[in-house]
Amino acid sequence: MGIQQNNGRIQTTHIGSLPRPHDLLDIMKAKFAKQPYDEKAYQAKLSKAVADCVRKQVDCGIDFVTDGEFSKPGFFTYVQERLEGFEARPNQKLILFQKEVSSFPEYYAEYFKQAMMGGTIVPITPVVCVGPVKYRGERLLQIDIENVKAAAGRRSRQEGISARDRPVGRRDQRVLQNR
Repeated sequence: MGIQQNNGRIQTTHIGSLPRPHDLLDIMKAKFAKQPYDEKAYQAKLSKAVADCVRKQVDCGIDFVTDGEFSKPGFFTYVQERLEGFEARPNQKLILFQKEVSSFPEYYAEYFKQAMMGGTIVPITPVVCVGPVKYRGERLLQIDIENVKAAAGRRSRQEGISARDRPVGRRDQRVLQNR
């Protein structure tokens, strides 16, 4: 499927995580906390949430819809699930944009408490690269692609992508190009 050329307007998309429905968040919290959960119920909730997300994007005029990163609980978990060569460091202090944080301490105290860290599904555990990096998330990527394709197939838009602001493996690129 090729990208349609512009027809008198700029085509649009976005990148990043979109707000997940509460029922999906609840089952994701259980899943990633290694508590009992129903895998079929999780997949059904995920598929429905992606379909609703795609519908809203199409209704807003987005040309290249995404899955909103609904299956991904966070960047560090994504790295651990889908890339080899990384190791979790749970006792390592996470330092994020320290100069900016020190310039606006009151703002960032609230931001980290409520917006960024307060909305996390799993505890944020930094990872470090300890070896060669290799993509290993083909099965999870395939689920992401199938959810977007199923949702986009029901809508009038023709393109769908699995959103990420992360490294993309060669296998990842081939799968997306062949869809």
